[in-house]
Amino acid sequence: MHGRVAVLAGLVAVLVVGMIVVLTWGGDDAEDPEETARPAFAVLKPKDAALAVEGDDGDFEVVHEITPSEGEGAEAILPDGRLVVVRSEQEDLETYHYLDLVDPSSGEREEVPAPWRDAAPGTYPAVTVLDDDRLMVAWSDSERGDSEDWVMVLDLDTGEHEEFTRPAVSLDRGVKVLSYPEPGGDGRYYFQTGRQLCGDGECFTPRRGVLWSFVPGDDDARREMEGVVEFAVAGDLLAWVPESPNSTIKVRDLVTGDERGYTLRGSCTIGGLIASATLVVLACPNSQRHVVIDAEARPVVDLRLSYEYPSVGDRWIMVSPFAYDTQTGRLLRLFDRTGADSTRELGGDLAVVRLGPADSGYSGNADRSDRWAIVRLSDRRTWSATSSDRLRRTPAGTAAGPSSSRSAATRGGR
Repeated sequence: MHGRVAVLAGLVAVLVVGMIVVLTWGGDDAEDPEETARPAFAVLKPKDAALAVEGDDGDFEVVHEITPSEGEGAEAILPDGRLVVVRSEQEDLETYHYLDLVDPSSGEREEVPAPWRDAAPGTYPAVTVLDDDRLMVAWSDSERGDSEDWVMVLDLDTGEHEEFTRPAVSLDRGVKVLSYPEPGGDGRYYFQTGRQLCGDGECFTPRRGVLWSFVPGDDDARREMEGVVEFAVAGDLLAWVPESPNSTIKVRDLVTGDERGYTLRGSCTIGGLIASATLVVLACPNSQRHVVIDAEARPVVDLRLSYEYPSVGDRWIMVSPFAYDTQTGRLLRLFDRTGADSTRELGGDLAVVRLGPADSGYSGNADRSDRWAIVRLSDRRTWSATSSDRLRRTPAGTAAGPSSSRSAATRGGR
């Protein structure tokens, strides 16, 4: 996913024949009556999806209708339903990007402080939601030749913000910084360096990748590990793909230091890693595959649905136009549409979705009449198709008892 500063762009997966493997999940259901065992590991394709039903008793409900410009420009969604939307303006033949905080319930729009406006024209801000009240924005200032990465942490309640830079690291000839700093739950920020060739809009797998971390305000970065192809960090979870063997996903608990790994079945040209605090998604480019594991490196699902870039929460995974519920095994088609559709942002059970044209006809390419909305995905724990026009699928069975196996992806790219 290197090279994704301007926008999260399409990655994804390879079609290989796979076997459905039954997996037992850790935890004691008796400790929490609301907790249910997750479905068995499965390989899912578009034919396994049910067309999602809108409504109070359906698979999702529309929380707010939004404009196409708000939907297309959505960079993040906050837990309270507010959107962080990118806005572009032309000034003296140059393009400048700004961020607005949009409240769909009231229509109020507030401009976010934009210190990257002083960087080179066209500088694009990469957004990360830190928590309910804090936003992180990263950008690169290459105005003076050498690229310098900046981070702004914004308090949404007070409007106050702090800025800091990524410490400089010594780089060999041909080695460059490949990612913006990403926050970990341990108070450190992580970034990657390495050699990477790019051409014709495509970047190849980096070589000699090194993962670094630093604490804001420190002048020196700490070298964490070498031989890293991709990485992702969210909360106390750090995930990475090593150079050899690059068919393995490694997961580390930043609190305990415990590490586990998952070895991929089938071929996959590694293209990106995306993570929430509980899930990791590996995307394989030029094909249609997303492999999902949990924080214990246990396989969750192999989604072979679309080449669109995924968005991952603690429960839901979105690969446009599909949404997968890791707790029930529901695979939903949120709208019935073919062709390219950018995956929108997912936050908790809220998602920004283009539900299709405003009228019943299909207008081909996206236009200003498209219907965009913030939707809340249903949290029901059972799934059954209730009408004849829905595709039917019985979720994979579950198994009780602790797992005996310890080995089996906003990152803000540049």
